[in-house]
Amino acid sequence: MTEHFKRYFNFTLKIFGIGFLVLLLLMITLSMGVFGKLPSIEELKNPKEAVSTQIFSDDFELMGKFYYENRTELTYNQIPKHTINALIATEDSRFYDHSGIDIWGMTTAFFRTIVLRKPSGASTITQQLAKNLFHNAERKNFLIRGVQKMKEWYIAIQLERNFSKEEILALYLNTVPFLHNSFGLKEAARTYFNKDSKQLKIEESAVLIGMLKGPGLYNPKTKPENALNRRNVVFDQMEKYGFLTKEQVDSLKKLPLKIDYHLTSENTGLAPYLREQIRIELDDILSSYSKEDGEPYNIYTDGLKIYTTIDSRIQQYAEEAVAEYMPTLQSAFIKDWGKRDPWKHGSKANPELIDDAIKNLEQYKLLREDGNSQEETLKILSEKQSMRIFTWHGDRDTMMSVIDSLKYYKKILHAGLCAIDPSTGQVKAWVGGINFQHFKLDHVRESSKRQVGSTIKPFLYAAAIDNGNNPCFEVPYTKPLIPGFESWDPKGTKFFQEGE
Repeated sequence: MTEHFKRYFNFTLKIFGIGFLVLLLLMITLSMGVFGKLPSIEELKNPKEAVSTQIFSDDFELMGKFYYENRTELTYNQIPKHTINALIATEDSRFYDHSGIDIWGMTTAFFRTIVLRKPSGASTITQQLAKNLFHNAERKNFLIRGVQKMKEWYIAIQLERNFSKEEILALYLNTVPFLHNSFGLKEAARTYFNKDSKQLKIEESAVLIGMLKGPGLYNPKTKPENALNRRNVVFDQMEKYGFLTKEQVDSLKKLPLKIDYHLTSENTGLAPYLREQIRIELDDILSSYSKEDGEPYNIYTDGLKIYTTIDSRIQQYAEEAVAEYMPTLQSAFIKDWGKRDPWKHGSKANPELIDDAIKNLEQYKLLREDGNSQEETLKILSEKQSMRIFTWHGDRDTMMSVIDSLKYYKKILHAGLCAIDPSTGQVKAWVGGINFQHFKLDHVRESSKRQVGSTIKPFLYAAAIDNGNNPCFEVPYTKPLIPGFESWDPKGTKFFQEGE
């Protein structure tokens, strides 16, 4: 060993030694809270994630959710083995060999970044989990990111001490975002492939794992070509680390990218009007309960499970019946009225209806507040503009003025349907309107007062039979004589016309 080499070796050793001591000192001060509060052991053992509340029918079908982040927790046993393999191969090939920090990965990443000028990351899955769970919102600049990175190291080590490798993998896949209202693997599987996470095929798992590098850049819905290329990179990584053979990869790469996209929102799923009624009533119900720590329940984050008396099959039939027959009734209504406005003609005309509705518009109020005259305001609201409107055959883009759209919506018929089991009083179906996305008024809700109409007939007929009349008993269409109401004359009805 030459003298020059010895000096170089000793210098390098000193640099690494000093660096190690500085790092050790920083970690000690970090653990003391000098650089900000760190999560406690209790918080590490029970990390708080926003988990959506699920609403189930009487036959245990998922009807919908309440959430800030659409996330449903899964366990390790609910994750296919090939999904785990794809994650390990792509994100952290030495996951089972390190204790939260991959020293070898950090060294090689440092060499590639500094010497080869090829920026490379070395965050382990556990470090990424630490970032997702505890301080993702803190990233602001280089210095803060440096402190954040040290916090990740500390938290990652603590996570490894408190959780098994399997639990860390499940926690990680519960926290990652996949866009389109999907947080975590379970919801991503529903959104992009319309199936449970346990049913994911290997090529579908590869697509979702590939999205972790950039859910926007490798999104199969919006950027299918990028997603396909990234999926194939995941296959290559799985071959590199022995999870797949070359023959398997060659075969998998030939498969086309197929998704079955289903966006989850408050407007989708069964019985959206009933779910809104449940949301309203839950505040009162949950006010009598509290969590173990004394905090009140939050229906958007605490992962509650709500079970209803709704029969999913009856509910589905009810919603389909409204969707099928209301367009027919709407066509008959339009045909009957033609170009006439219902609010201007007929026995129940209300000529002021549209004028009053215009004055209640937010646009009208803002224009008037800005100093526009009544005439100027109406002129502006009469100008055509691009808008998307509801139709019985799906939403449609069109050109229409605000006033014309108001008149258009005032002519749309509405409906409500409620099915109740008479032996138990349980609600089996609840259809509050024709389209929850566009029309939030619930026509089944108690506050929506309506005339009983033909609903009275079963009660009336039952009372008649209970009083000794048989079902074939004929009642003459004559003017009724009710003591105390002799002046009442129903001659305007269908059966009592003038002269009868």
